[in-house]
Amino acid sequence: MTSIATLTEFLEASGVEWRVHDLSRRVTALSPELLRAVELGQRPFPTPRQQKAWLAITFWQTTPYIWFVALPLDERGAFQHAAMQHFMSIIVEALGETPTADVTESQEELLKQNPYIFQPDEARRAAFHAAISIQLEQPPSIHFEHAEAFFSGKSDIDWQLLGVQGIHDMAQRSLTAPAVQQFIYQGFLDFPEPLQEALCLALEQVALPSSLQSNLLTLRTKLSTVSQQQKLLRCVSARANEPSTRQWIRQLLQEPQGSQAEQQELYLIMAARCWAAFNDVELLTLYFTQVATLSTELFIQLYRELVAIAELRPFCLGLLYQADVQPVLQEAFTALKQSVARNKHV
Repeated sequence: MTSIATLTEFLEASGVEWRVHDLSRRVTALSPELLRAVELGQRPFPTPRQQKAWLAITFWQTTPYIWFVALPLDERGAFQHAAMQHFMSIIVEALGETPTADVTESQEELLKQNPYIFQPDEARRAAFHAAISIQLEQPPSIHFEHAEAFFSGKSDIDWQLLGVQGIHDMAQRSLTAPAVQQFIYQGFLDFPEPLQEALCLALEQVALPSSLQSNLLTLRTKLSTVSQQQKLLRCVSARANEPSTRQWIRQLLQEPQGSQAEQQELYLIMAARCWAAFNDVELLTLYFTQVATLSTELFIQLYRELVAIAELRPFCLGLLYQADVQPVLQEAFTALKQSVARNKHV
């Protein structure tokens, strides 16, 4: 096992069944072929966050085990070679050839000290468990039944008794049901704020059925606060590359509302959840212009996040050399280049 250099080599040599999910932005399954291509530097990691790939690795012979691992990426979007080697050396030292075997106290201590292990927040963990249970053809959590009944309008259970995992299970299993779509659409603006937030955290992880997506977008004319704008945008964000969603994003950028803090939060949501809308150079230019108008520091932060996404990289780099942008954006690009130059000399 001393020659093991990558995750796929380790998992395949161990003789276990395994699956990998990307938790960086939206919870999505990664094919073994794509993971291997990233490991070999043949393809960039598709949707990094903070220059890392945030992964959930599930493996089993009988009992499933899960690792949550954040691995640094290089400028090309491939795994940093030194970090991958370090991670694998810790794993091999701690577990040897059998990752599913019972571990000793000393082995467990080694694993706990692994600097690449992370614990996802409650919502991201719930979204992952909902997704992996479907992929492995396992039943949903015990909280699913109550959540499905509530969002179908068939139960008057107190919403405060709904489990987070149940809401995510419902979002990934039941959204095609007409009763669920109708309940969410008709009640969304009237849900208590904590329930609205919990539902948003679940819906932003899935591509909504087109009928629910269309109905929710009609609510945008009835929103009374910027906070409601933010929540609704998150709900429909998985289909941000569709014309109707892009149109709303363009409107939000052209007609900014609320305080500077609220605008900043909206721009952060767009970068984190709606990145697929920005393979339109006109919309991307508008987005960066509005962000730069608000804050040069925020612009540099969000440009670095979006340029790291393989799908958007050509568009982001192209803007650097576009002469006909507004002065505020030109100044922001100058500040970005100066920041890059300073970092190279640190």
